[in-house]
Amino acid sequence: MTALVLGGVALFSGCMKSGDNYASPQAATNNNTVNTTSNTINPVAKATVNYTLITMIPDPTINLQWNSGYITTTELLFNGTYVVGNMLKQIQFSTQTGQTMQLSGSMALGSVAVVPGSFDYGSFSLMLNQSSEAHALMLNGTYIIKNQKIPVQLIVDQQEELLSIGIKKPVITAQSYMATLFLNIGQIINGIDANTLSTAAVTNGTIFISATSNGALYQQILYNLNGLRGGIQVQFEALPVTSTSLNPIVAQSPVR
Repeated sequence: MTALVLGGVALFSGCMKSGDNYASPQAATNNNTVNTTSNTINPVAKATVNYTLITMIPDPTINLQWNSGYITTTELLFNGTYVVGNMLKQIQFSTQTGQTMQLSGSMALGSVAVVPGSFDYGSFSLMLNQSSEAHALMLNGTYIIKNQKIPVQLIVDQQEELLSIGIKKPVITAQSYMATLFLNIGQIINGIDANTLSTAAVTNGTIFISATSNGALYQQILYNLNGLRGGIQVQFEALPVTSTSLNPIVAQSPVR
């Protein structure tokens, strides 16, 4: 475990066990939430959290290979929770984005300005939604059956939140940070494999999975996305002013 000094405050960092993760405070009683947009924060006394998304596409199977895709993000959020007396308080900082990006490797998403402070719990999230020109989420793949290649396209056109695992006791000072979220496409398409596709409806030579086509498969995708709320792995780290070395705080996936 490494001691990371942030503005004179020592913060111990290192790999966190699943038992170190807080349960989501969303259901707590006596809960008050304050929503703050980044453009309302005093620029002199703020922390800047830069968001990066790293996408991992599962290895292809003999019959099904996912090749490409994109997401449309509408908002980046930092959710902080702290205790005042016997009250659980929440504060949320956000930045509107409105951008469509290919799911490939590492992608810079933008930044959120945060008021410095010591939090009991912190999490990071991306809001996905369709735009006038793009879907909220689209994945393209190929299903191979009896030596025939059938294109597969997954389309999600509703708001979804990709929420990270909670970081315990983050101390944030007026400096720059990096929140790296790791999106495993395998978690989104869990249950969508060659066997399930063998009975899927084919339209114009393509297997479409959407709100209007192959509804059972689409509901499985929505179920998976809902399960990802609070389950995205994240690495949160301070960006040193004079050094390139990083001391990350890593939230591991909870045991399911």
